[in-house]
Amino acid sequence: MGRTLLFSPLGGTDPISNTNMYDGAMLHIVRHYRIDKVYLYMSREIIQYQEADERYTYCLKKLGELQNREIQYELIRRPELIEVQDFEIFYREFKEEIDKIRKEMGEDDELILNLSSGTPAMKSWLLVIRTMNELSCKAVQVVTPDRAMNEHRHKDYQVKELWELDPDNEEGAENRCREVPCPSLSRVRQEVNIRKLIREYDYHAARELASELKDHEKPYMKLIRVAEKRELLDMDAVEKELKTNHLKDLYRLPIREGEKRDIFEYALVMQIRLRRGEYADFIRSISPILYELFKRIMEKKLGICLEKYVKDPEKKAVWDSEKLSKDMEGKEILKILEEAYKFGDGFRGGNVYPVHMQKIIRAKSDDKELKKLVGELREAEEKVRNLAAHQIVSVNEETIRKWTEGHDAEQIMNDIKKAIGYAEIIDIANKEVWNSYDQMNEVIIRLMDE
Repeated sequence: MGRTLLFSPLGGTDPISNTNMYDGAMLHIVRHYRIDKVYLYMSREIIQYQEADERYTYCLKKLGELQNREIQYELIRRPELIEVQDFEIFYREFKEEIDKIRKEMGEDDELILNLSSGTPAMKSWLLVIRTMNELSCKAVQVVTPDRAMNEHRHKDYQVKELWELDPDNEEGAENRCREVPCPSLSRVRQEVNIRKLIREYDYHAARELASELKDHEKPYMKLIRVAEKRELLDMDAVEKELKTNHLKDLYRLPIREGEKRDIFEYALVMQIRLRRGEYADFIRSISPILYELFKRIMEKKLGICLEKYVKDPEKKAVWDSEKLSKDMEGKEILKILEEAYKFGDGFRGGNVYPVHMQKIIRAKSDDKELKKLVGELREAEEKVRNLAAHQIVSVNEETIRKWTEGHDAEQIMNDIKKAIGYAEIIDIANKEVWNSYDQMNEVIIRLMDE
């Protein structure tokens, strides 16, 4: 069976606190991990304490007697070390000593690093060395008995009396050791990149990278898969994933009703494309959402149900001249469209387009703001989308502003948000709901940290 080794700097409460009489971190780790050999790293001040009363080695000998075993130790003496707070000193020092220990270790030996004793510089560099070099060892902290900051007092230190009074010597005393999870540096880098991809809404790349960490069943990984499907607008799969993986307590969609949900989620994806600077994709996505928004605005604000006047509403909507002629409302709609197209070839029916609904809204609504809004959206669709579709050109903020004579993509997105309010999909005053993806991202990142 292999040995258990401890590398430990020494601090103000080692080996036993002169304030509360409990073990310091070094002695507590040796006690509970049954350390076979401890390497004690000593500054000038620590050496002076050891030479005065042999407090460190005395307590190790007494603990060995109590546990009926031999505890070996090696003193790493640094009499020249005075500036113990100097961060520049310890990386090379500690790494060299740890490398020496590892060379002497057998195949079954285990190394532990004490992260609770010594100065902040010492403790920090031990953790850095463990992480950067991806060492196969444990890093252990020791919680103070009263869960508060330790007080350091060396005056009138009576090591023999402190040993006799030490409550940690009693049977059943609390083990205050805590192992510190130290991910490898490669994992740390991957997690940083995963967080960056999530905040950039690149869920496919985030999932691909996260899959290398073998965390497939962890909640954060499941929620990344949900986010990927959500951005692809596979909403039925999203709902299924949330339900089957018990994720609904972690994250809920802002809208769960069918048509309203689908339109709103589509708009959220448009907003993501805009934030990522994917202007061509943003422009191409305008027409489908205008169709759905104008259709709902007609229904909610004018009481006109488009399905009454089209052929086979389950498929692509096509005007039905027979249905338009059946009632007064249909005849009025037909008259509006014929009047709008009286010049040129006239109104010929065919597919229903946003421009048709815009003309109906303009003719039937008394809301000036609504009429202005649908007009601006239609103008953006006509000028920007058609130009982007029929020209080989880079689509960016400048070209959009040029095509729309001063409007930019952000203004178009804001108009779509207003139209969603008119369509009674969400309350137009509820601005926080538009941060839904960012809220989901923060849940994923929080789960990664747990």
